[in-house]
Parts: sequence; structure tokens; C-alpha cells
Amino acid sequence: MVSPLSRILAGILPPSLKERLFFLGPGLLLAVTVSGESGIAELLPGGTEYGYELLWVMVAALAFKFAFTKGIARYTVATGQDIFQGLRTVPGPKNWEVIFVMLIYMMEMIAYGGIAVIAGIYLSTLFPAALSADLFAICTLALVFCLLFSGSYALFERLTAAMALALFAGIVYTLVAVPLPFGEVAAGFVPAIHDHLLPETMALMGAVGSGLNLLLYSLWLHKKVGDRHGEAYFKAHMQSINLDLVLAFVLIGLAAFGFFALGSAAAAVPDAVSEDLLESLASVLEGVPFAMVVFLVTGYFTLFGGIAAGIQGRAGAITSILRSTVLTALSEKTVYRGIVLVFAALILVATRIDDPAAVIRAVSSASSIMFGVMGFLLIYVDGRLPAYARGSNLWLVVMAAGSLLFLAVALLREETILEYGIPLMERIAVVTIVIYLVAQSKTMRDVIRWRATLTDRVWLVVIFGMLSVYGTLRGIDAGGYLVNFRDLGPLIAGLLGGPLVGACAGAIGGVYRYGLGGWTALPCSLAPVAAGLIAGYASRRWKGRPTYLRMVALSIVVEVVHIVVLVPLLTQAPPDVLIATIRTTLLPMIVTNSCGLMLFLYVMREQGLAEGDD
Repeated sequence: MVSPLSRILAGILPPSLKERLFFLGPGLLLAVTVSGESGIAELLPGGTEYGYELLWVMVAALAFKFAFTKGIARYTVATGQDIFQGLRTVPGPKNWEVIFVMLIYMMEMIAYGGIAVIAGIYLSTLFPAALSADLFAICTLALVFCLLFSGSYALFERLTAAMALALFAGIVYTLVAVPLPFGEVAAGFVPAIHDHLLPETMALMGAVGSGLNLLLYSLWLHKKVGDRHGEAYFKAHMQSINLDLVLAFVLIGLAAFGFFALGSAAAAVPDAVSEDLLESLASVLEGVPFAMVVFLVTGYFTLFGGIAAGIQGRAGAITSILRSTVLTALSEKTVYRGIVLVFAALILVATRIDDPAAVIRAVSSASSIMFGVMGFLLIYVDGRLPAYARGSNLWLVVMAAGSLLFLAVALLREETILEYGIPLMERIAVVTIVIYLVAQSKTMRDVIRWRATLTDRVWLVVIFGMLSVYGTLRGIDAGGYLVNFRDLGPLIAGLLGGPLVGACAGAIGGVYRYGLGGWTALPCSLAPVAAGLIAGYASRRWKGRPTYLRMVALSIVVEVVHIVVLVPLLTQAPPDVLIATIRTTLLPMIVTNSCGLMLFLYVMREQGLAEGDD
């Protein structure tokens, strides 16, 4: 499959270079995706805040992410598989890494709603008398999903390649109108850590070149490579793929610098404020004919391309994960279209959010943590490649240092995880010991083999009911709301003993929680009972064959019922308090209970008490 740029260049370049042009395409898709997601949404406002002071961070981030993407490319060409299949070889609970990536990709759909709103604002500025920004956003999404639902990768690649060329031309043209202070620009490339810019430095590291988006390059490259792989193929074509990557990151870097420069110039306009960014840009660009129009058109198509390529890649990634784990009987096209429809529903809901840029930054913080972990996983996968395909010592040093730095930065940025998630994970370590000891008992083995007596079931209720109480005792107060793992005990009891056992264990934890009082006493005392019931019925439906993916899904359902349904229904709290409670507690509790259930399943499998079919 040859992109339009490949065909144009093939006619003017010597025959020795024509073969290399075959691989041009995946890199352009990556450039448009990255520039559309994080470029306009984060770097343009970033330029207004700190100008050119942090250009060195941009260079450092792009260098690490180039090494990251090159490692992915080497794996794909050497094995003929996408990187998501390679991640499944990482030790630990089966498929845990791809499950987390899949969940984060789902979460990022919320951010795409925000990006669509920004695209709508650009169109409404260009055509103020036509439609509102919200309607333009909905029309943009409708067009994107019509394109993606067709399933034509060839058409998709051609359109995205055209947008990449438009991005390049538009950035160059608009930069003509921007006065570049060469002294400030040169100083910005000199590494210097400023205390007052430390949060911005951390945010910029994640924004430039994006994060988990880079994994999508493997899917697009696999479209080119197919099943061809091996040493001969690797040595014949890896240089061409490196050219594709270099062009992609040059374009990403140019776009990032352009957005920085435009934002910095807009900030220099008298009385400029963040809400009037487009008005400030209009003042900057008024000296060049049609420069503002070119910027708005370029910006819109960059955002459009970022949405389309990002959704297409994520849908393809989740399709690859699901078809290799649980949906093996369904065709690739069927699963892909189903995922696209789910994405459409998530994004349409997100378009109603008032502050899309804030949503994008929040989701970016969560995905940055997994990106930091992913660097270490990629090092492991690379070490399992044949010698000819492994990275050099320099690559290993860059990946190890960069991954450690990105993980530390991501944790420092995500205050919610630091404040609530890590302490809860420490509590889960204690729970793991309890689960391991219980797994050694005769009671547990009788329950698993359907030979449990009434006494055995009572013991389950008592043990996991007390575990629910412990989950409350070791919870963390967040404005009167206990972030906890109270639901974990009833969940395990329900999975082992059925709905009645789960509900009774939940009642023990619920009675204790009700006695503590507080404005959430009633919903939080009923939630563990509901958790036990849901887990019990889920276990019956699964017929005693739990998987890690099912454990994560169960945690999500239970905590959504707990925090999003019961708390609003059974309290008189005002909407702003409810929203703050959901934002503060939902993600940490889902993560904590998911980890607890997966550890439970892992221990059960290690003891031979559960089958592994995922």
C-alpha cells in the first residue's frame, strides 16, 4: 500500500530510493495523531504560559520518544506482529499489561470529546454565522465515524497523509507572521531547570510527542509489513522504516515548535488572556494575508486528523487485544466496528463537558503513568528479540533513563494517585497475605470443589466480612468520604460462595461503615452488599471461569454503582460536591479493587484453585 506522498516522490527520486517510499505512511499517521491530540490542545496554550524557556524539554522528550518508537518498529519488523502481542509475553498475571492499555485507551475517548469541541471552536470562528461550536463538533465526529466505519485503511491513510502535508505547509506559512526572538529561542534550547517552571516542565514532557499513542505506530506498520518478517527482511527494510520515523519526528518537532511560537507571540499581545487566545492570534497574524484563515483551516484539519487517526489506531489496538484473548470467534471487522460504536458513544457524551482542555490534561496525567511503565516493558520485550533485532547499548541506556524519569514525573503530576492510590496499594499488600493464607485452607478447597458445608460458608462470610471492615479502617479520608477497599472482601466472597455469601459479608462491612456516620453513611453501607450480590451473580454466569479482564470489568461495574449511582441517589449533597467526590475517589477505588481482585485470581491460579483461559 503506497501513500500519495510515496507516489509523488517515486516519480522524481532515483530508483534506488523508490523502495524506501513504500514505508512512508505510518509515520505520517503518527505525526498527525500526535500533533492533533497534544499539539494544539496543550502546546499552543503552553506557549502562552512559558514562552521559549522549555524548548530543551521538547528536544529531550522527542529524543526519548523516538527511541521508544524505534524499539516498537524493530519488534514489528522482526516478528511480523504488532507490539500488543509482544506485551502479552511480559511475566505476571496473563494479559495484565494489555488490559491496562486497553482501559486507558477507553478513558482517552473522553479527551477526544474535548478535542472535537476545540475543532468546533475553530470552525465556528471561521464561519461564525453557520453553526455553533457544539454543532460543528458533533458534525466533525459524525464525519470521522463515517470514515472509520467504512473500514477502508487505504482511504484513511490517503486522507491522513494529505492532512500531514497541510499541517507542514500551514505551520510554515503562519510562522512567517511570527516575530522570532532568536536570542530567547537559542536560550530555550539550553537545559535549565527552573523551580517556578517545574510543574510546566513535567507537563511538557508528557505533552510533546504524546505517550501511549506511540504504540499505535506498530499497528500501522504491521499493515505495511503483514506477516513478512525475519532477519533478511529486517536487514533489507529497517533503514527505510527509520527514514519514515525520522520524517515523522521532524514533522512532530516542527509542529510543536510552531505551536510554541504562536502561543508565545499571542501572549505578547497587550491584554491577552487565555480565554481570548484566538483573538490574540488574529492580532499576531494580521500582517500576513489570510494567515489567520490558514491557521484556522490547518488547525481544524490537524485536530480532525488527530481524532480520526487516534480513534482508528485505538480501535485497532483494542480489536487486536480482544481477538487474541476473549473474542477469538468474531471477525476482525465485526469487533473493530463494535469498538468504534462504543467510542462514538463515549465521545458524544464528552462533548458536553464545559472545559475540554482541562479534561485532556487530566486524562493525559493518568496515561502518562502507564507510559512510564511501558518503557520498561518494551526493554523486556526487546531483550527477547533475536540478536540482530535488539537495540544497542545506547538505546537501552536512553530507554531506562527516560522511562524512569517519565514514570517519576507522571506520579508527581498525578496528585490523586499519590495521595490515595499508593497508600491503598500498600493496604492491598496486606490483603494479599490474607488471601494467600485463606487459599491454603481446607475450607477454600471445599468451596472451589462445590463441597462446602454451611460451616464453610459461614467462615467465608466472617473472614471476608472482616476484610471489608479492615478496608474501612484503613481507608483514607477525603473531605468526609472514605477512599477505601471495603467492597473487595464482599467481591471475593461473592465470587467464591455466590450472591448470598457475598451479600452477608458485605452486610458486616456495611453495618460497621454505617456506624461511623457521615453524609455518605447510607450509600456506602449498602455498596458492599451490592458488591457481594453483583460478584455472586457474575460468578454464576461465568461458571467458575474468572479472567483478569473480567476482574477489572467487575471492579468498574461495582464502583460505578457505588459512587456514581448510590451516592447521588441516597444523599442530599449538591452537584458540585458529588462531582468532586466522583473525581476524587472513583479512579483510585477502581484501580485498587481491580488490583486486589487480580491478585486474588493470581494466588488462586498459583495454588491450582482456578483455571486460566485468558
